[in-house]
Amino acid sequence: MFLIVIELVPRIQIRSAKLRSYRYSQVRIFRRIKLAFAKVLAPVHSSKSKDFVSPMLSRRSSSYSSSDLEELIEIETRCRQLKKEKDTLIDSRPQSFELIRRLELHVKSLSEAREEDRLCIENLEKRLTNCTQEIDYLQDQLCLRNTELNYLVDHIENLEFKLVHMERLQVKAGKLEEEVKRSNLESLFLMQKLDDKEKKLRESNSYIEKLEESISSMTLESQCEIEIMKLDMVAMEQRFLETKKVQEEALHLNDRMDRLIRQLQNAQKNIESLEKEKKELQRELDMSTKNASTFCRSVEELIENKERSQNTVCFSNVRDSKLTSLLETSCGELLGHLIPKLAVALFADANSEVKMNVMAKQIQDYELLVNQLKAI
Repeated sequence: MFLIVIELVPRIQIRSAKLRSYRYSQVRIFRRIKLAFAKVLAPVHSSKSKDFVSPMLSRRSSSYSSSDLEELIEIETRCRQLKKEKDTLIDSRPQSFELIRRLELHVKSLSEAREEDRLCIENLEKRLTNCTQEIDYLQDQLCLRNTELNYLVDHIENLEFKLVHMERLQVKAGKLEEEVKRSNLESLFLMQKLDDKEKKLRESNSYIEKLEESISSMTLESQCEIEIMKLDMVAMEQRFLETKKVQEEALHLNDRMDRLIRQLQNAQKNIESLEKEKKELQRELDMSTKNASTFCRSVEELIENKERSQNTVCFSNVRDSKLTSLLETSCGELLGHLIPKLAVALFADANSEVKMNVMAKQIQDYELLVNQLKAI
């Protein structure tokens, strides 16, 4: 419809322009006709009213009438043309009316469409306002989302950095786990070793306890023997003082005591070697116990002999010399065996300073005893 209206509008404008030009031309023609009739009728009226017009004026009027006739002829031709155009216009009038009616209907439809368009435009404007509001709201939301997005981007970057750090930490954790496994294996191996060492230590402790018990028993036995020897020595003091051999034996004992002191000084350095020599010392101890028992038997025999000699009046010098030599040799051997036994008993516990001090005191006691023997 809109295209039809666009096509009809120029036609209607052309026809309206033609009608206007036709009317304007009719007005001009009527004016010219009036002027021509006025010019034609003017000489007639002037001849009736005035007979004394000059011949010059009559010539002019004839010239005017010829020109007017030409104009009239032109006007006639023009009128005929105009009539033809009028007839054509009259013939085309119903078509123009139909077109005008269609145009009016179309204008009405256009007005209605315009109203509808206006309403639609209003609705669209309302929607546009709503849309603008929504767009503003969405822009605000977009700004918020952008801020959130920036925050999330920063957070993601931090997380990526942490992830890289976590990967490094995982690598380190893997290495640490491997090291922990190795350390666990090493610790298990060390624990097994430790258990073995503890077992060995328990065994060694039990063995040391047994040795201490045996040594304590040996020390008690040696003390008993020493007490017995003291009693025997008190009984034989007078006879030992009479002989020079007793003094020599005492000097020999001093030398041996000095050696023992030197051995005590070196004993701290030779504790480990002494542990290996325990068995040999035990053997020697057994031998010394045997010698002590033999000495005790010999002393008992000597005491019995002494009692017998007291009963008899005369006692031979040869018997006295043998007795003194036997006493000297037996006493020297006995002390020589007893002192190593005491040294073994006191050195059994390694790194024991108390026992060393006790042993030193015992050595001092033996030195005093030897000095007393010398004095006797």
